[in-house]
Amino acid sequence: MQERLERQQKGKKDSDYERFIKLTPPEFSGTTKPEEAEGWVRRMESIFAVMGTVEDQKINLATFMLKNKASYWWDTTKHLLLTLGEKEMIFWNPFVKAFYEKYSPPIYKKEKEREFILLKQDKMSVADYEVKFTALSRFAPKLVQNEEEKYTKFQDGLEAVIKFRVSVFEEINYNRLVNKAMIAERDVKELQKKKGTIQKK
Repeated sequence: MQERLERQQKGKKDSDYERFIKLTPPEFSGTTKPEEAEGWVRRMESIFAVMGTVEDQKINLATFMLKNKASYWWDTTKHLLLTLGEKEMIFWNPFVKAFYEKYSPPIYKKEKEREFILLKQDKMSVADYEVKFTALSRFAPKLVQNEEEKYTKFQDGLEAVIKFRVSVFEEINYNRLVNKAMIAERDVKELQKKKGTIQKK
């Protein structure tokens, strides 16, 4: 009975590993670029979500993808986490915390928070501004805690002419604001093109 149970558990682990590999998880060898480290964690978490991975398998699967310097880091950190926690198993959240302390230090997050605070559209398109706004907003969650704060922060950073055109809308809805800003941007470009054509004549 015990032997059959062990075979079933081994079969399940093999099956989980095969499913994991089919989802093409990225390797991680260590980096000096925090955004790459965060991207690796996000990819792992998205794969775990798709697979419905149980807690004790997350570490086994993720750390299998650690290579070279990152693998050496994990060998040392694993023993430290086990000693501090006085447990036989390491959970995902403590792993991520230790991983970020190594590859995404607090100073990086502070820099990104400041970048978000100062973010303006400038020469970016509205679409590019929105992508950057979304990417950086996670470093300053207290500044965009609700729809109104997010709406206001995004609107304040828009180019003046586009900001003026969307300021007449009273409804506070972030997604609609972005769409209206894109429409306003298109209208402004068309108007500028017409003015340029008239001036040439």
